[in-house]
Amino acid sequence: MTEQEFYKLYWNPYKQIEDEFIETFKYVDFSENNYNVYSSKFLKLILQIGSEIDICLKLYVNMLHSGSYNNINEYRNIIEEYDNELVEEKVLIKNFEVNLQPWLGLTNENNDVIWWKIYNSIKHDRTKEVSINGINQKAYMFATLYNVLISLGGLYVVLMNIFSNVKNSRDDSPLPNSKIFKLISDRWSNCRWYSIGYVSIGADGYLYMDNTKEFWF
Repeated sequence: MTEQEFYKLYWNPYKQIEDEFIETFKYVDFSENNYNVYSSKFLKLILQIGSEIDICLKLYVNMLHSGSYNNINEYRNIIEEYDNELVEEKVLIKNFEVNLQPWLGLTNENNDVIWWKIYNSIKHDRTKEVSINGINQKAYMFATLYNVLISLGGLYVVLMNIFSNVKNSRDDSPLPNSKIFKLISDRWSNCRWYSIGYVSIGADGYLYMDNTKEFWF
């Protein structure tokens, strides 16, 4: 896969979903006090994010080891063997100093990634009463601000690792990078976090993106 294909097919869709999520902050303030607020908009976002994760995770495990993989358990086996550090990845919520570890529990025998169970419950029967992480309620009520946040963080982690595979380096981030997240795990310690894109017009009349200017957090 080329870098251009990554942007067009994977990063741009992520940025669109992220912008949709940020738009909801006009109506539900981004605060830990509102983590359990649920809405139909959050439900829609969880379904979008879950679908993208299924696509992107399948791509990533094939980058790690080419094969035929069709579900989260098969993805887990490949990640456990070839990139177990992904499970340890932590994301920082910019401006809030809150850390999340989206893939914590992936390599447990029962796949204890709570937000993934929530996505599947909402996807298959959103009005059914379910028990997740000790909470009993209808599946759609798990479509909360927090569960959108952590599942989007999970997608971000996967996409960053896909990008590093495309670039064969963890020194650069996609441009522009996430408005919400930044990876803080050790293996990303040398990464340059490009948050602003600069465009110039070359002598040949074409537009060129300059990712040499950095914005550090």
